[in-house]
Amino acid sequence: MDVDAVIFNVLNSGMKSCELTQKINENLLMALIELCRQVLGSQGMFIEVRPPVKICGDIHGQYADLLRIFDRGGFPPLSNYLFLGDYVDRGQQSLEVITLFIAYKLKNFDQLRNLGKYINPPNPNIITDLLWADPDLGTEGFEESTRGVSYTFGEDVVMEAVKRLDIDLVARAHQVVQDGYEFFANRRMVTIFSAPHYCGQFDNAAAFMQVNESLVCSFQILRPQHKQLGTGKS
Repeated sequence: MDVDAVIFNVLNSGMKSCELTQKINENLLMALIELCRQVLGSQGMFIEVRPPVKICGDIHGQYADLLRIFDRGGFPPLSNYLFLGDYVDRGQQSLEVITLFIAYKLKNFDQLRNLGKYINPPNPNIITDLLWADPDLGTEGFEESTRGVSYTFGEDVVMEAVKRLDIDLVARAHQVVQDGYEFFANRRMVTIFSAPHYCGQFDNAAAFMQVNESLVCSFQILRPQHKQLGTGKS
């Protein structure tokens, strides 16, 4: 399989959601998915990523904004990325996003370690909680989440966890934050959200976190680029 050709076609498919299917057919997509499934199956559930690395939050199918991230931070394999999930849905170009991720994964197995294992665990389950639990300033300990799955947790939980695990910072995603990133629990946890102008309904910025070889963290901010809507009547 010519993965380079797949990457080329995705990057040149344009911003219309129908254009990719004119260049990559269903059989090729299924073959890509199967190869990626085998690669992911060979990896453990816990993956250690060597710095430097750029950590990104939710993308939600916003392909143009993903390209802005790569343009700012460098395209793989020149830069190493860790994506924290929510690659697709809601946005109009989820197919382009996930196809590009899979192709980069197959092209540079050691460079892009950004796709976690898929799993559909029962609830309650530790995997569910890792994916769905949210920090909340008004919570002490744990409380049931208004999402209807998992829990919210307070600053006390984070402080206890980082002490027990002997770590400095927890990076997470899965929540819209106005400035693209937001600290919690005395800067021991950070939420990263990488889809600006989320769903066309929020005025949020996006961000990704850069971690250098000395484990010093910094943030790159992407401001929303609003598209002008026509007001003419049809």
